[in-house]
Parts: sequence; structure tokens; C-alpha cells
Amino acid sequence: MPLAGTESGATIWADGPSGSPAQPEKAQIRKWATVIETAILAGLSNGGLIYDTKANLDADLAHAANSSAWVVGDETTANNGIYRKSGASGSGSWTRVSDLPEGPSGPAGATGPSGPTGPSGATGPTGIGATGATGPTGTTGPTGATGPTGIGATGATGPTGPIGPTGPTGPTGATGPQGAGLGVLGTVPTVGDLPASGNTAGDAYKVAADSNIYVWDGVNAEWDNIGPLEGPAGATGPTGATGPVGATGPTGVGATGATGPTGIGAVGATGATGPIGPTGATGPTGVGAAGATGATGPTGIGATGASGPTGPTGATGPGTNGIPQTSKSADYTLVLGDAQSQIFHPVGDTTARTWTIPANSSVAFPIGTAITFVNENGAGVITIAITTDTMRLAGAGTTGSRTLAANGVATALKVTSTSWIISGVGLT
Repeated sequence: MPLAGTESGATIWADGPSGSPAQPEKAQIRKWATVIETAILAGLSNGGLIYDTKANLDADLAHAANSSAWVVGDETTANNGIYRKSGASGSGSWTRVSDLPEGPSGPAGATGPSGPTGPSGATGPTGIGATGATGPTGTTGPTGATGPTGIGATGATGPTGPIGPTGPTGPTGATGPQGAGLGVLGTVPTVGDLPASGNTAGDAYKVAADSNIYVWDGVNAEWDNIGPLEGPAGATGPTGATGPVGATGPTGVGATGATGPTGIGAVGATGATGPIGPTGATGPTGVGAAGATGATGPTGIGATGASGPTGPTGATGPGTNGIPQTSKSADYTLVLGDAQSQIFHPVGDTTARTWTIPANSSVAFPIGTAITFVNENGAGVITIAITTDTMRLAGAGTTGSRTLAANGVATALKVTSTSWIISGVGLT
């Protein structure tokens, strides 16, 4: 569709430009470039899927039903626009639901200086025709009629001189301000809560009941459902800090088996002492053979007693293997047993639910308690509420209930007896 105040891209860049046989007008090119940049930035800032061609979009079906995506660079103009996914992840198809939003035009850049005028072509020769003869002078009295004017053929026009060289390109005008694009102004509970007046084309709200984005159509004065805006999967976040080690379970107690009896064997008799050799004569030292050592008596052999039986293994103490999970498919108020665990909302429950952190006066969670909330893909929106105590959003510091979208994960940490801090992905 053509932009307001300018021609369509097909006209601007057609063979033989729109306005004259010169180059396309740069103001029109800048306007188109601003809209394209605005569409891409708006889509990325609001979590949208952006594709350069419809073929690449059709090849990517790994998204849930009602996911939203933009095609912004397809050579076929009619293929560019906003699409919605039908069918489960890995199947289905994409359907075009609306045109891309338009951003305002930036101011026109200053006109570059004109190039020098080319030299004029040589003037063709002047046509020469014979002058008609003057009529004879009449007698005195009435003047004779003037003879007819001679008519000569006009000389042919000389050829046009060559076109002078093109002047240098003028400096590029300053970039216009970024277009507003698609601005999500907030979240409302249902479609019936969308504002009925005071809206501007491009205004958008998220409806908590169906997790879809609704955009104000300034032409038809109505809200258009463009589905959820889902961005490409972000990089995996850093591993969270290791939780505290659970207390060591008591040592298992088992009766020690009785010691088996000591084996008893007879000790062998000592061998007889060998005879002493005779003493040599005095003088040179006599060398006599030493008497042979008596044989060692045999070692007594007795059977070793059997070992007593092993006592039973004691019970295993509580461990810290992962974060315990509790699945909830209804509105729910936390209890003390939920500390250091995760509350899980399964895909089978597509209804919006409210999970509430009770006041310290009702349930006294210890300071340092961490509770994780997980909303599975395709499940209904979860509202994380708190009663009379305070819950602040990490970073912003704002207080009050928080909304957790499908595929969202958030953790609430108790920092004082009556205050919590919450942070996560998909949390608003």
C-alpha cells in the first residue's frame, strides 16, 4: 500500500521514475527507509518474529498457535505484512492478517546544488528564400498594390548539443525522528476493557484473557486482534546460584553383627636343638662346622570363625536433588510447605489463574525463602498477587501484582518479614 503523502515503492523505483526522467526523489526514499526501520525496531522491541521473506516464514513452523510474525523485505510487495500462526508447533501454516504499521515521515533533506549547465548546441543555418519582385510604380495617383511577400523554406534546426555532466550529489538531509511504530501501552483483563475513545492509530494493548495484542485501526475505528507477539528464543541465561544444601539426614542405625568365635588350633612342638660343634685347638683359629639348626615344628592349623551377619542399612536422610514441583490448575494461595519449591501451571489448563502470597501474619515464611513460578507453553496467564505485605519488581522497584505469560519463569525472594522481590522472564 502507498504511504500517506508519497507514491508506492513500485512507482518510485519503476523503470522511468515517477516524477521526471531524472532520479527518484530522495525525500520519498527516506520516507520508505524510515518506515522499514521503524517496523523492524518496533517488532524487535515488542518481542516480534521478523523475517526477510515469506518463504523463510513458511519454512519456520516451530511456534505455537496464534503466534505473530512480520515479513518486511520480500521482493513481492503483497507478501510483506503481519502474519498469524495456525496449528500446533511444528505443523499448521501462517496467514497474513494486516499490513505493516506506518511511522511518521522525517523532515526532507536540503536540496543539493544544481549541476553546471551543459554547453548549447550549435545554431543551425538560417533558411534563405528569394525575395519577391517589387511591383511597378503606378502613375501618380493611387499607389499600386504591394507585390506579394516572397516565401522561402525555413532552415532545419541544428542538432541539440550534448548534455552537460551531472552536478555532484547534494549532502544527505538529517535523519527524521524514529517513527512511533507499534506501541504497547499496557495490559487489560479482557477485550471488553479496551478503551473505546481517545485512541490513536497504532495504539496497542495486551489482553490478559487470551494473551493477544490488539491494535487500534484508525480507519475503521476498531480494535484488531493481531495475536501474540513472540520474539525469537533468547540466549540461555546464566545458571542461577546454587540453593542452600538441605540438612543431612540422620545416620541409619543397624545392629552390629556378633563377632564370630576365634579359631583355635594346636601349636606345633618346637624342634630339637642341634648339637654344638667341638672347640678348636688353641693357636690358629680352629674352624669348625656350625651345628645344623633343628627343623621348625609345624604351624598349628585351626579353622577361622565365620563373620557375624551385617546389620540393616539405616533410612536415607532428605536430599537436595533439584527443586520440588507442585502442579496447580486453579486459583491458589501459597502455604508454608511451598518454600524452596516451584509452583507449575501445566499446558492443559488454558484458563487465567491467580496465585497469592499470603501476609506474614498469616503464613510466616522464613526470610530467604525462594519460590519459583513456572507457566508452561500454551497455558493460561498467571497473576502473581500478594495480600497486605509488599512485593517489588526487581530493577524497577514498582509494587503490586505481576502477570506471568506462557513460557514465563519468575522467582519471588522474601527479603524482610513483610516484603518480597520478584524477577523473571515473561513477567510484566
